Formats: sequence, structure tokens, C-alpha cells
Amino acid sequence: MNFNDLKDLEEKYSLAIEATNRITPVENGYFDYPDEISVFMSLLSKEPWVNYNYKPSEVSKIFSSIESATLDEVKSVLTGTSRSERFSNGCWKAVLESKRLDPALKRLKVILNA
Repeated sequence: MNFNDLKDLEEKYSLAIEATNRITPVENGYFDYPDEISVFMSLLSKEPWVNYNYKPSEVSKIFSSIESATLDEVKSVLTGTSRSERFSNGCWKAVLESKRLDPALKRLKVILNA
């Protein structure tokens, strides 16, 4: 993981946030997400951002103390976010509209000295 990986992550995050106004509801509470959002969420589930050993039950706790999170903990937050839509329709929408990942990306900058 390096500065360019982080820069790419930040750019795709920004594009995903900008695309939130194009999210459209479909049947049964599901959403149709623009490509920018799908690309960003897919990125979170790949190296170097994925934590294959993350524990979903710990993600909320990590979020609450993100300013002191380790790299693996931040990766757990990113992994949990990418997988959240499977369990809760509209989760990606809520995360992006609230910019919930801002503190996690800020923490990554500190960890990576970027």
C-alpha cells in the first residue's frame, strides 16, 4: 500500500459521493447505484484495502474510535462498508450521503504519513 493507492481511493470516494444524486430506488426497497459507487465499493473489497479477517460485529466499535484505529482496523471498516449493502438495502447510500468514511480516510492518511 502506498500514496498512489490512497490517492486512487480518495478520488474514487469523491466520485462516489458526487454520484449519490443519481441513486435511484427500485422495487422492494432496493437501489440502483451509479457505476461510480459500484466501482468504489468494489475497490474496498480488494487489496490493499480489504481485511479478510474482519469481524462485522466490531466495525461499529472501530468507527467510534477511528482516530486511534490501526491499519487493519481501518481496513475492517472499509471491508464492512463494502459488504454492508448485502445485509441492509440502502446502506451504501447512507454511508456516502453522510460521508461516513471521511474519518477513516483521514486516519489512513495519518497511518501512511501521506
